[in-house]
Order: sequence, then C-alpha cells, then structure tokens
Amino acid sequence: MFLGAIGSWGLYDDSCENRVHHARDEMNQEHGKIAQGGRREGMEKRTMCKPWTKTTMMLFMLFVILCHTITATEAPPASGDAVSAHSAIVELGGVTVFRFVEPYKGISPHERASIIYRRLWHVLDTTAPEKRIDLIDQIRVGNIKNDVCIFIGDHLIVTIDDIHPRLNHASPQELANIWADNLRRGLANYLRINAP
Repeated sequence: MFLGAIGSWGLYDDSCENRVHHARDEMNQEHGKIAQGGRREGMEKRTMCKPWTKTTMMLFMLFVILCHTITATEAPPASGDAVSAHSAIVELGGVTVFRFVEPYKGISPHERASIIYRRLWHVLDTTAPEKRIDLIDQIRVGNIKNDVCIFIGDHLIVTIDDIHPRLNHASPQELANIWADNLRRGLANYLRINAP
C-alpha cells in the first residue's frame, strides 16, 4: 500500500528501467544489432537511474510519515495547562477560573462547567446590579459534610472532588483556595467589563 501511494506520486516507478529499454530499442533500430559488451552497455550505464535514488526517496518518505506520526500521537505536556478534548474550563472575565479534566460522580467535565455557569448566572441575576460588586467579598471556601466547596454567599458554586487536587499536586483545601482566588479575579474582571 505504501509503495502504491509513493508510485501514485511518481516517486517510485519503473520509468528509469523504461528509459533503458527505450534507449536500447532505439539504438537497435538505428544501428542494427550490436555485439554483446559494445555500445549497448555504455548506453545502459548513461541512461539508467542510480540505484540509490529510489532508496533515498523511500527513506525520505518513511521519515516524513514517521515524523508526522510521532507529532500526531505525542502526549500533551504534563503541566496543568494541558487541555484534552474531554476537558472543560470555566472562564469568567477572561480568567480561567476552573479547569476540569476528569468526570466526577458520573458528571462529565463539560456538564460540570455548564452547572457552574448556571449557578454563577443565577447569583448574578438574583443580585441587584448596584450590589454585584459586593459578591467578590462573599466568595468563600466552606464544607458540606466532608466535601470542600466554594460558595458565593450561601450559593454553592463548585464542590472540590478528590481527583483534581491530586492532578494539581494539592490538597482539596489548597485547590479550593486557588480556585476561589481565580473566581474573585474573574468576577472582578467581569463586573468591570460589564459595568452599567
């Protein structure tokens, strides 16, 4: 299959051999039959492709395919900035507030992000525009039973699962504090951008 693909690009075919046979036929027609070992051998040497040409082209194409395969299957960096097709972020005011890369209690990262957006918009919608700036000071980390959560006032925004702190090399409380700071910055930017 690979050689067929190369052949369709004109990189691997028998055109060199065809040129040799064509030159030999031409020579025989014009000059009659030439003795073995005479000019015909010289003609073949002048018109034949060098044997390394095909090999070089095949190696080059294998190299290109191999490089493409390696870059296409390369794993994302191990840093916290990697985002896969299954991950989701919650962004507010141009700040990435939360990033989810694993499901939690059967809820996908995208579903979690949607739930959090609904909760945020509910808090903003039920707060008078002139009092929304006070919401920044109401962002807090608290607990529901054994779960660490982030609230705005009494409104639950997000529950910290046990997966994401481990992925971020932090405890649930440390990650909650980081995410709460992100939420404060994001909400402050959002309110500044959307000031009445």
